[in-house]
Amino acid sequence: MASGKIELLIFAPSVPLEETPNGVCTYARNLMALLQGLGAIKAGLVAKSGSPPGLQHDGTYGYYLSQRSLLRRLTLRMFGVDAYESMMAWKFGRFVKNGPMQNSRCVIEMEEAFGQSRAVATHAGAPVVVRLHGPWFLVGRAQGVLDDARYRARVQREGEAIFSAAAVSAPSRFVLDAVEKFYEKKIDKKTVLPNPLPVYASDEQWKFDPENKTVVFVGRFDKVKGADIFIEAMFKLASRREAVRAIFVGPDDDRMQIGDGTPQSRKDFVAWCEERYAIACPIEFLGRKNGPEVTRIRKAAAVCVVSSRTEIFSYAVAEAFAQGVPTVASRVGGIPEIIEDGRTGLLFESEDADGLGACVQAVLDAPELALRLSENAKKVARKKFSGQALADAYLAFYQEVADVRAGGA
Repeated sequence: MASGKIELLIFAPSVPLEETPNGVCTYARNLMALLQGLGAIKAGLVAKSGSPPGLQHDGTYGYYLSQRSLLRRLTLRMFGVDAYESMMAWKFGRFVKNGPMQNSRCVIEMEEAFGQSRAVATHAGAPVVVRLHGPWFLVGRAQGVLDDARYRARVQREGEAIFSAAAVSAPSRFVLDAVEKFYEKKIDKKTVLPNPLPVYASDEQWKFDPENKTVVFVGRFDKVKGADIFIEAMFKLASRREAVRAIFVGPDDDRMQIGDGTPQSRKDFVAWCEERYAIACPIEFLGRKNGPEVTRIRKAAAVCVVSSRTEIFSYAVAEAFAQGVPTVASRVGGIPEIIEDGRTGLLFESEDADGLGACVQAVLDAPELALRLSENAKKVARKKFSGQALADAYLAFYQEVADVRAGGA
């Protein structure tokens, strides 16, 4: 094994990380915190938009890939999003090559989006680990994106980037298997490493309250997150006069692609439900909230619901587990790798609003079930999503990637 500290450069879409409601940014923030204090690795950050992050904490440093808004607007207007993403990949690669990270044991990690990593590796001269956050052949189709030339071009570029990467890591076995099946190729160097989570303080942990009937959904109003399934399930419970308080935490302006590709607003969908079930909307819409606010809202819930149509990992499930909130989720993607049905949470079939409602009612009606799910979920979160063992697993993976490059340098 080669000697010397590894320098890890993590790509994020925007900074500050804690103010960006994006799963990649959440992962980057939690990963940097997880690796903090490990003497064998130094983690840095680069982003293509936002404000310079500055120093993160002891042992890490922040970089900022500046993005001039005028150049961005002109590139997007004249050449489109593909040209813009290619330009940003070139800037990122040159930034790394000409920047302070000249260590022969430098490793770059970035998502698969738009296939940028292939160009970055070429320009940076450093090995790139592709972290599978949401391949477009999965997420795009789940969003209702049309299978047109633009969709196919992006899927092709992402595939080329994934299979040319120095290594690929993923938060679930599901997404690794899905990539290999879709592209009909095997990834040479790959590993499954769960997304890390912070450890929640005792005053952020869920506590059982027999009078609490609050059901919380945290996410966007789109097809991927299945917000329409949650909303309709809450309407169905309310139409049966079940005593449930439903809360929706997420942006107010999201729109969902419906069957013919037409965007539909959340307001329009709620109006459709009100007409269909002949009742007023039973859901409180709180809008977008930051991390600490979501933590507080989730702690006060009786049940956390995740109704996604596909999930690579599901931070909503993992964070609810870490707080000990009883969780009901759809049986899709990587979620069954987190939830053991009936032991750590309850699963329902995707698109089944009645099944979702039945699971919610089961938790609300059975205190012993809620308490058992909570305790078991916290144990899973402590074992899988935080701690020294997970930090060591990430470090060993990066060391292996860096050693291959250093050995050939």
